Amino acid sequence: MIRIVSFGYKKGVPKKVDHVIDCRGLRNPHFVPHLQGLTGLDKAVQDYVLADPKAKEIIKRALSVSGDNATLAFGCFGGRHRSVTIAEKVAEQLRNFGKTVVVIHRELRQR
Repeated sequence: MIRIVSFGYKKGVPKKVDHVIDCRGLRNPHFVPHLQGLTGLDKAVQDYVLADPKAKEIIKRALSVSGDNATLAFGCFGGRHRSVTIAEKVAEQLRNFGKTVVVIHRELRQR
């Protein structure tokens, strides 16, 4: 089983993870008024984040380190948009490869 955690750097990096993947270099939906109140679970935010050419590089890097029993942590500043989007996309691709994946969106649980 592969664990995926999205988080916000402003609340600290999760403990006991194998790989931390920084999503802060991607375009930030927080500064787009109609996307600000949404999360990376919403298609409009996902489309916005995944349109950034750097998103493909981050996803590819994450897939390359996602061995069985690994825990991957994806972070952005607030943990609501970019990290959630990339975590969901990586989880989707791993499931397509037949992997069992558990996803936790740490900052979304706290609302």
